[in-house]
Amino acid sequence: LCPRGAGTNTIRLFETLKAGRVPVIISDQWVAPQGPNWASFSLRISEKCVDSIPAIIYDHETRWPDMSSAARQAWADWFSDEVLFDRIGDALEMLVTRRQIPEYLAQRLPSLGSLDWRLRVTGSRLKCAIRDHFGH
Repeated sequence: LCPRGAGTNTIRLFETLKAGRVPVIISDQWVAPQGPNWASFSLRISEKCVDSIPAIIYDHETRWPDMSSAARQAWADWFSDEVLFDRIGDALEMLVTRRQIPEYLAQRLPSLGSLDWRLRVTGSRLKCAIRDHFGH
């Protein structure tokens, strides 16, 4: 079983693939990493349907050997140490070629995190100024 982690994904998923097992992904917001055909070797379960996991697994039991082999092959092809560097390079190349904001402009824009922090600080200062002005 691969329930969501702190985010929508979890290291359990990749450990399961490496072990050649069928990942049962339990997450409502999981977005499959690009590359492998996830439907061929994994099951996806909504978080509200965890009670149905035994029945869902039973329904797919005859597919288990093929799914296990496909899971291990997906690990080897997409996430293993031997290919990971190249896959990261491919992803970076795709980001560069598909970017919609030129690099020189993107470098001048604040990150969303710092923009959020600036808005919160400004809002807090504004609240204090209003409170001080009106005496509340």
